[in-house]
Amino acid sequence: MRSKQGRKVFSKSKMALVIILTLTIGISFTFCWIESQNWYDWLKQGLEYRNEALLGAAVSPGAHEVSAIEVENTGGVKTAPSISEIADKIKMLESANGTAGLALTCKGKGLANDYGFAPPNCYQEGQDRELVEKWFERKLEKMPLENALCLYNLGINQSSCEYLNNFLSL
Repeated sequence: MRSKQGRKVFSKSKMALVIILTLTIGISFTFCWIESQNWYDWLKQGLEYRNEALLGAAVSPGAHEVSAIEVENTGGVKTAPSISEIADKIKMLESANGTAGLALTCKGKGLANDYGFAPPNCYQEGQDRELVEKWFERKLEKMPLENALCLYNLGINQSSCEYLNNFLSL
């Protein structure tokens, strides 16, 4: 038979163990919940969330820089590429014009994502292009095309990357 003092010590150590386990589980679930919110935002907003999480707001609103990327139009005058031209080149880079990668996975589901936009999501036909064009319209208000292309591909706002070089080679 245990003494009263022995039961109190055992009872206190049990209580301490229960409190420690409860705090550990509570803290773990809190971090999991916070992470799940970040994941949902990333899926919802596409790659721009990654950039904000990694670097913060690298470009202040309204601080638009001029892009050095130009294309020659039929009159021999060089101008910046249109959103449509940008989307066409991205489709070629991301899926070889809809014949590789995520594009094939989505086509197998009767959906589309020829632009590699917010993988692994698939969209209704045409919706993927619309999302990419809107994304670039928003980004090009704040940054040059070079930065937007690197941000689109890497999730990092920088002015030079391999993706940009591949874009320029098309």
